[in-house]
Amino acid sequence: MIHPASRSDLRLGALVSAIAALLVASESVRWAAATPWLEPRMLFGLVIPLALGGLVSDRTHLLGLGLGAARRGLPVLALGLPATMGAMVVLIQASQVEAFYRGHEGALLQLALAYLPAILQVEVCFRGVLLFGLLPRLGAPLAISISVLPYGLIHLDKPLEEALGSILVGIVLAATAIWCRSIWYGLILHLIGAVILTLLARG
Repeated sequence: MIHPASRSDLRLGALVSAIAALLVASESVRWAAATPWLEPRMLFGLVIPLALGGLVSDRTHLLGLGLGAARRGLPVLALGLPATMGAMVVLIQASQVEAFYRGHEGALLQLALAYLPAILQVEVCFRGVLLFGLLPRLGAPLAISISVLPYGLIHLDKPLEEALGSILVGIVLAATAIWCRSIWYGLILHLIGAVILTLLARG
């Protein structure tokens, strides 16, 4: 007979292993998609992880998918917005970062809609299912560390400055999700940061 604690450990181990396998699949599988919402990463990095998250918890708010603590989230947005803008101003000083984002076209709303699928995918997968799935059993420090690792790995194809910065950003966004008990406040800052970085790159 498997002890309940051991059963919980097995579920967590299976969750981490599955997320790792899905991460590889989302980066290696390719098919023609008419919209970013139908790309492989949305299946392997959003839909399937959400289904797996349902095995860990049957309540979406326990995976950070509810509104959480709005009294914490709203001040986080108020303080996080200028901090995000400042960070993007610093990051764009790197010539490789500027060159990488300069070619991204579209007005402000178009950019936000273009970036939204990928940002939603990483926030739900890493800061939602993985982070909140591990949090009750492992505690915040270890859960954050594990959730940041795949987030950093998917930035290896970005300029070095952004790839290194993704580790710090991942820690901050994970801590924000835990503090607010929701991924959505960090997702908003993540999306705003991506749009600002592109607009700065285009001058």
